Amino acid sequence: MTGSVRLALAAAVATVLASAGLQPLVEEGSWARSALVAVALVAGLGIGLRALRAPAWAVVSAQGLALLVWVGHLVASDVARLGWLPSRAWAQRLADVTSLGLDTVREYTAPVPLDSGILLLTVAGVGVTAWAVDALAVTARRAPLAGIPLVTVHAVASAANPAGPSAWAFTAAALGYLGLLVVDGRERARRWGRPLGAPSTEVTRAGSRATSLAAVGWPLGLGALA
Repeated sequence: MTGSVRLALAAAVATVLASAGLQPLVEEGSWARSALVAVALVAGLGIGLRALRAPAWAVVSAQGLALLVWVGHLVASDVARLGWLPSRAWAQRLADVTSLGLDTVREYTAPVPLDSGILLLTVAGVGVTAWAVDALAVTARRAPLAGIPLVTVHAVASAANPAGPSAWAFTAAALGYLGLLVVDGRERARRWGRPLGAPSTEVTRAGSRATSLAAVGWPLGLGALA
């Protein structure tokens, strides 16, 4: 498994864990399955295109387009061409459903009923988070910056929860981010290669160095989390 694949999987897991706080905000949990498909779509497409050595702009663009088509299929398949392809009626349906979702958010307190508008907002929100995290952590190789979209979705969930911030949701989000940083750190350590003047056998020890760094990083990260 290549470094970019490991990083993409870690980004997907971090997104899912950060989005866990959204679960109590909706009466039904069936939206989560569609959100997981959105995350898997972003991660899988990124892994596949990077394996084909597609340019970064093509990877990010294809992920965003695929996410848009998936969200549109959930709420506008009956007016889309062949059930998937966008049309003028498809675009209008997305605008109407988005407006419906915003009205539901304004009129109800959590947990809100799962109508088509809430389905669109939650799945699109999780999907866009996965898209941003993948773009920052994997495409741009700036894993620390991926904490921005992760903390944003967690903050939205905490602010909308009548019970206030959830300790378990915070822990899940923090562990996901910490895991992403650990995977990124291990990949950077592997790329350091052989130190100048060291025997060639040192190359085979790159994995051991990465493991040693992770062994130090995990206790530090868990201590900071506690």
